[in-house]
Amino acid sequence: MSRRIIIEIKDDSVSEEKALRYVTHVVSQGRISKTKGVPQYCFLTTFKGGINVYAREKYKTKADSFVITKSNGDE
Repeated sequence: MSRRIIIEIKDDSVSEEKALRYVTHVVSQGRISKTKGVPQYCFLTTFKGGINVYAREKYKTKADSFVITKSNGDE
């Protein structure tokens, strides 16, 4: 059985190394949400410095997929 994790970084100020650390933290917490009865990682995790990690719904991508963004401070 093979598995994939997709990480999309939407802010140039976030390095690949930092993105991996953020996603590692989310994954280490386990699948704590459910979408249409399917266990998912937390939909939104916010870190200090305005970093947000969004978990996409697995049934759409067929892989665990995360998007890394940075808030602009206006939120």
